[in-house]
Amino acid sequence: MTGIYGEREAELLLRYLSLDLFDGRQSLTPDEQIRFEKACLRLTNYEPLQYITGKAYFRNLVLHVEPGVLIPRPETEELVDLVIQYAQNREIRHILDIGTGSGCIALALKKELPNVQITAIDKSGAALAIAAKNGKDQGLNITWLEGDFLDEICRNSLPSFDLIVSNPPYIGTEEAATLDANVIEFEPAMALFAEGDPLLFYKAIAAFGAKIKCPVFCELSEKRGAATVSCFENAGYRDVALIKDLQGKDRFVVAKFNK
Repeated sequence: MTGIYGEREAELLLRYLSLDLFDGRQSLTPDEQIRFEKACLRLTNYEPLQYITGKAYFRNLVLHVEPGVLIPRPETEELVDLVIQYAQNREIRHILDIGTGSGCIALALKKELPNVQITAIDKSGAALAIAAKNGKDQGLNITWLEGDFLDEICRNSLPSFDLIVSNPPYIGTEEAATLDANVIEFEPAMALFAEGDPLLFYKAIAAFGAKIKCPVFCELSEKRGAATVSCFENAGYRDVALIKDLQGKDRFVVAKFNK
């Protein structure tokens, strides 16, 4: 373990593994010990801890995850914070989450904004099944839609919304070699890569958002901040802000029509 992750990281991974699988118990039955050893072997093969335990922590939620969905990231929690801060003092009745994956954004918003209707769309039926399970487990009512948002016919079939939020695929396929093994070998390519044009989703989101005249909050690649802003400005948005995450990296775009 330490030869792969480093001593401190290995210690933390083993601690979280024990907590998630056995509630941190030191005394394990023979079957549990075998299960723990198999889980450790999976860690040494770079499999993400969250896929091994089936658990991901996102804000105040414990979500089920498996290889069919992207593992929720801390910076996406920051995206949710931005939306909540904006929505709390405005008349926001219906939010669209594009590319919902595990449902983490939609569910975190619903928990904090219980009176707001949330619709979440994803192309992957497998991802939506996981998201729906998370919704049921959390007792949160979300409208789950299976559809390809990049398909104009699909977009045109959607109703109007008061706000759009998305953490879309934004990694260029040429960047695959720069990703860590635990990402590229295990997480779903559909949720990571925007094939052909890394800005493809932003252009579609901007076009749809401009059509229904609603604000948009998106996570983005730190490498394409200015280019992503241009997608929204070219679509007609007049107030487009590039916001840094807690690490000081360009991570979010917020597009509105009025300041």
